[in-house]
Amino acid sequence: MENLTVAETFNEPKDLSLSIWRYMPFNRFESLIKEGLYFRRLDLLEDSFEGSFSFGNQKIRESIMLPASNFDKLKTFSREMRKHIYISCWHINDCDSYAMWKIYSGRGGERVSIKTTARKLKENLNHVIISQIKYIDYGSYNIPETNLYNIFCYKRKAFDYEKELRAWFIEPEKHNKGITRKINVDNLIEEIYIAPNTKGDLMHRIKTLLKNNRLTKPVKQSPLDDKPLY
Repeated sequence: MENLTVAETFNEPKDLSLSIWRYMPFNRFESLIKEGLYFRRLDLLEDSFEGSFSFGNQKIRESIMLPASNFDKLKTFSREMRKHIYISCWHINDCDSYAMWKIYSGRGGERVSIKTTARKLKENLNHVIISQIKYIDYGSYNIPETNLYNIFCYKRKAFDYEKELRAWFIEPEKHNKGITRKINVDNLIEEIYIAPNTKGDLMHRIKTLLKNNRLTKPVKQSPLDDKPLY
């Protein structure tokens, strides 16, 4: 059997210089600056397939006539572990994303994104796994079972527009809805962007927040607000 490193098992990006983005409402950005990075409990996410085995896993077991009770144990493992996995989702992209503004930073209101790299995210979080999500057909794909925890690195193909880089960890004792981890935001953040069509004094308030926390970071309007040449 092939011996895989932790990075290979959980699909850590081979190129850690990848640009990644986190889109959020302003209050979540303020919490990041003051308190740390928020991780959401996996079973509370919208996609009910998060952290599940695939129908492909079930089919291959049936084809070699393994007892159903064996797969039932795996499903129990999945169901229980979903309550102990905490994740922070990031978008892999070289540029700003219109879709991410619309979907993941809250409807209306004041919205912010931060840009960094996979390397900086990894270097500024202790005891956290970094995984580039693989998008699969849950009807046929057989998720490797060499390490049962790698089920948390897969999603359905319908979500492949997310291009997700996932930071995650296991918390065996707690069932909190979310956990905030301290992080060196000065080392983490490269640039800060304000959502397209933002009105009011949001940029001023962001700069004030940064100044009050002794941070100096470029704050920019989303390039989606650039004026066309016509």
